[in-house]
Amino acid sequence: MISIQDNWARHDEPVKYPNLHRCFYNGYSVFYGKAVKPLYDKHTDAPFTFKTTISGTETYHYQQQKTAVLPGQYLLLNASREYSCAVQNPDEVVSLAVFFGTKVMQEVYNTLYVKEEILLDNTGHQFLSPPQFFEKLYHYTPQAQQIQSGILTQLALQQHNQLLLEDLCMSLLTELYQQAERDRALLNRINVKKTSTREECHRRISTAVDYLYANYKRTDIDLDTLSGIALLSPPHFSKLFKEMFNVSPYQYLKNMRLEKACELLKRTGLSVQEVAWSVGYEDCSAFIRSFKRKYQQTPEGFRYR
Repeated sequence: MISIQDNWARHDEPVKYPNLHRCFYNGYSVFYGKAVKPLYDKHTDAPFTFKTTISGTETYHYQQQKTAVLPGQYLLLNASREYSCAVQNPDEVVSLAVFFGTKVMQEVYNTLYVKEEILLDNTGHQFLSPPQFFEKLYHYTPQAQQIQSGILTQLALQQHNQLLLEDLCMSLLTELYQQAERDRALLNRINVKKTSTREECHRRISTAVDYLYANYKRTDIDLDTLSGIALLSPPHFSKLFKEMFNVSPYQYLKNMRLEKACELLKRTGLSVQEVAWSVGYEDCSAFIRSFKRKYQQTPEGFRYR
């Protein structure tokens, strides 16, 4: 069951939009389109939600946090999370939100993690309850990016293929569950016994990672800045970061810049020097050396392979 809408407010009008109301808490509901106003009312009863922007920036306020979502990122909000959102320039913002109702959340999760023979003998019975997600910014994996592109392709058509869209939404939810599993693996690397403390450490490190993704072009990023964002001392921040990612903050940023460089080399006609500057390298020679060390080829060789 899936509903496609271009106006969030319709979920509060069950008589006028009965299909949306049925889907909102049981199936898939997709909202896609331009922002129509700078500030949206507080939401208190939404199901689990995937939020992203295709262009522009949308800012969400929840649990005393303020999170700006840009293209290439998405935000996950658990069911019944109270939040509000705002956009600075509505004409520039195109957003995509997918709401996953309780029924599909349970069905997809059980399909992934319950044995086939048990599911076959107990059709309709839900054995496992889906976990809570970390409510934070995520950065697209190639698989998630491919699924989003498929959804946008369908939404651009005058006549949507409902079956294909439902399959894409199910694939997106599957990818999100797998992302949650990867997050749990990162969480378990932190050498702290108490689960709530590990989760807080994970949350704080994640805020610093979000800062890196938003500011990787800057040349003045230092350990004091990152640890301050995470509300940790520099040694404590560095220790937790290495436990989570098995690399130092410096190496993580370096890898991020090189990955962004790969995207620019493949998708733009920028010169190698322009690519280097675009990802935060002041010295093009240093960029080329780092690139060759990681990918065993020059940037030009990578572009034309």
